[in-house]
Amino acid sequence: MGDVYDRLYRQLEELIPGLRDLKPGDYRKSGAPGFMDLHLDVLTRTKEELRIALAHNYQQNGDTIADPDMEIRVYLIPGWEKAEALTYQDARRYDEVYPNPNLVNLRVKKSLNDFLTQWLKNLKDQGHRLEDEDDVKAQEAERKAHEEAVLYHFGEGRLEAENEEPTTEDDEDEGEE
Repeated sequence: MGDVYDRLYRQLEELIPGLRDLKPGDYRKSGAPGFMDLHLDVLTRTKEELRIALAHNYQQNGDTIADPDMEIRVYLIPGWEKAEALTYQDARRYDEVYPNPNLVNLRVKKSLNDFLTQWLKNLKDQGHRLEDEDDVKAQEAERKAHEEAVLYHFGEGRLEAENEEPTTEDDEDEGEE
């Protein structure tokens, strides 16, 4: 099954179609009935890694509050696709796995990756999917065109059948004489 970093990558790939194709500045939003919207911001990208932020946001006294907001590193190295939590923030706290380049907080690292694993499972169960809006619009247009073609096809068939006069064996015999 792989380690936690493999699982996180697979969970993100399922939640975010086209994960490998994201570019800095990309933004996506997912809504699921009865749940807070989910927001994706692409922060940075190199050939080998992508940094994204996932957040639920709500309004309080006119301010947007993240609850939670997580920064995640996604490794894009072919054959070594992995992901890990880097930061966690909500209205009450901020945690960071790498407080400086030479230091890793192992307790926070385990805690944030465990939280992210469960959060991504919950997001999937809630029906969230961070699809590219242009792809969604194209798929919707394609679906609508297909439905219209099916309706037209079956509509034409009904019209032809309604306009045809019923034939009987006697009518066929008369045509032979």
